[in-house]
Amino acid sequence: MKTKNNFSAKGKALPLLIILLSGMVLFSCKKNNNAPPTPKNISFSGMLSGQAEIPSVNTSATGSVTATYNPATKMLSYTFTWSNLSGAPIAMHFHDGAAGTNGAVVVPVSGFPATASGSVSGTSSPLNDTLVNDLMAGKFYGNIHTQSNPGGEIRAQMSKQ
Repeated sequence: MKTKNNFSAKGKALPLLIILLSGMVLFSCKKNNNAPPTPKNISFSGMLSGQAEIPSVNTSATGSVTATYNPATKMLSYTFTWSNLSGAPIAMHFHDGAAGTNGAVVVPVSGFPATASGSVSGTSSPLNDTLVNDLMAGKFYGNIHTQSNPGGEIRAQMSKQ
C-alpha cells in the first residue's frame, strides 16, 4: 500500500505559492499615508526709495516692504515700514509692473497711519494667476504716495527671497 506524501516538494508548491501571493497582496495594499505636500510660502522684500520711483523723486524718505505669498490661499501678506516722508501718506499699494516701468494698482493697502514715519501690515484678496505669475517674475512693486509726491514718493521692486 502506497501512502501519499504531502510533504514532498511537489506537494509543498501550491501552499507555498498561496502564502507568497497572499503576502504580495497584503503589502501591495498598504495604505499610502503620503499626503500631497503642502505648498511652501514664498517670501519677497524690497527697499523703498525715491530713486526707484519712475520718474525718480528727490526725497530723504526710506523704508522697506516685506511680503509672504501663500500658494494655498493665493493671498499676499505684507508689511510696509517707512520714515521721513515729506508728509502723511495719502495712498499706498502694490502695482503690477517691472522695474523701470509704471503699472496698474493691483493690491490696495488701507489702514496705514497718517504719519511721516510708520508701518502697516495686511493681507490681500486672492491673486489671480496672471498676478501670481508677475509676482514670481519680479514684476510687482510697492509704493507710497504723499501730497507733495502724488505719483509716488518711495517705491520698492519686490524680489523673491
